[in-house]
Amino acid sequence: MNRWSDFVRTALGGPPDDPFVRLLRDQLATGSHVMRVNFPPPADGRSPEYLVVLLRDRQLSDLRIPHSPAFHRWSLEAGAKLETPDEEARRFGVVLAERLGEIEKLMLRDQFEALLVQRVGALAMPSTAALLAGFRNADFLSRAQVPAWAEVVFDQQIATTARDLGRALDYSEAETSDILDHAVKEYVDRRLGISESEAFRLSLGGMGPGRQR
Repeated sequence: MNRWSDFVRTALGGPPDDPFVRLLRDQLATGSHVMRVNFPPPADGRSPEYLVVLLRDRQLSDLRIPHSPAFHRWSLEAGAKLETPDEEARRFGVVLAERLGEIEKLMLRDQFEALLVQRVGALAMPSTAALLAGFRNADFLSRAQVPAWAEVVFDQQIATTARDLGRALDYSEAETSDILDHAVKEYVDRRLGISESEAFRLSLGGMGPGRQR
């Protein structure tokens, strides 16, 4: 066995598909066509999944496929857009959670949250920056020390996601900018619990303490 050859072969071929994506590829290979792809908001406690509507011999059918790196790879290869920009933002918010989660594993919690606040400000993402304007710890985190390597890797992951949208899925620059900004907003809101803390504050008649740490 030549381990180097095996490594290169795997790298060129990419990771294997999961069973759901293999089923989708089989359907397409036997004459089905993708009519649309939706990404409905997941029910409580459920993992996110896609609804792929197929047409074959004038008959519609659908597949429900859990979100996975394999499905994301297929959608980029096929240039398969979701039906609405909101669904794209929600989908790429999930993708960013996976990508940025790899950075978070190497950092302390407050360090990573500071990274989010600082890079959103530095990149001037309009919707996400507006969200952070109401975050009670934003000023504190904006002054924290963040490793330079983390800033570089963060920007690389954002750039990779922009290329997914603009090159693989053929969105315009303006569309890519808007979808990506809202995807980051989705992720940052979930990660920092901003909307949840605001809802808690309002439930106390505006007198609540805000987000607790």
